[in-house]
Amino acid sequence: MRILIAGDSLTLPRPYRINEFNPENDKELAVHYHETYGSLLQKELNRLYPNKYFEVINRGQRAFTIKHVVNQIFDHVYYFQPNIFILHVGIVDLWFREELNGGQYVNLSSFEENVQKVIKIINSVQNMKLIIIGIAPTSLKMNKRYKNILLEISKYNNVYKKYVDFNQIFYIDLEKHIRPEDPHKYLLYDDHHLNREGNKLIFNKLKNLICAFLESDLGVEIFEHQRNMDIAIEHFKKSYMHYPYYLDNLYNLLTLLYENKKYDEINSIIKNIGNLKTKNHPINTLLSFFKDHAVVRD
Repeated sequence: MRILIAGDSLTLPRPYRINEFNPENDKELAVHYHETYGSLLQKELNRLYPNKYFEVINRGQRAFTIKHVVNQIFDHVYYFQPNIFILHVGIVDLWFREELNGGQYVNLSSFEENVQKVIKIINSVQNMKLIIIGIAPTSLKMNKRYKNILLEISKYNNVYKKYVDFNQIFYIDLEKHIRPEDPHKYLLYDDHHLNREGNKLIFNKLKNLICAFLESDLGVEIFEHQRNMDIAIEHFKKSYMHYPYYLDNLYNLLTLLYENKKYDEINSIIKNIGNLKTKNHPINTLLSFFKDHAVVRD
């Protein structure tokens, strides 16, 4: 499996003071390469699934915006041919620039247009998954210096959220984890870049998503080729435990549980996922069937 990261400097190793970095003296970095989430992800996936091979390609570059990603999208998607595409840009796009009299490199409208271009290309490739890493909040100090920058971050993240379908396009919401009043649990003291714990946070979120994909695929493979429903269900359950909202897996798991008359488990799962917005997916028909046939209890 090949995983490609298209992002900005948050995907990369970083010294403590990049503008004062001296390689002769500064041997210890704030984040070394082996501590970046891409490196952690490749190592852990190869450990968890030793019979598979995982390659993480980090094509992130400093000061990159969504426009840079679009300019390289054919390389990213058609030439490298990843199974999973990780998009991690946004903070460079939206930041208020003194040299632009408070303007931005990429305004909100242009940002959405370019996100749509990326998604269109991703949708053209069968079975490719897109994982969007949301823009990390900055500090209250930065919000005071750059008035309402936190609100701007939320606006740009809302663009990303509009396109999440829980089946091909997924989103990691950093606003749920990084607190502007205490950002340095996950951010360096520039209030912007990820520290080691921030890299671990994203790594764990990505690991759970990708393990959900892998376990679901194993369940499908076992069911189709071995016709072993019990083992298939176990893999679908593992996928569900890693990430409950993956729609293809939910559909397969709920269908087999229904065939096995595991109605209590069905109810527990449906209660757990809540009012999941599923757009156009066969699981909608399945959930309606359960409701009509009194499988689901209020």
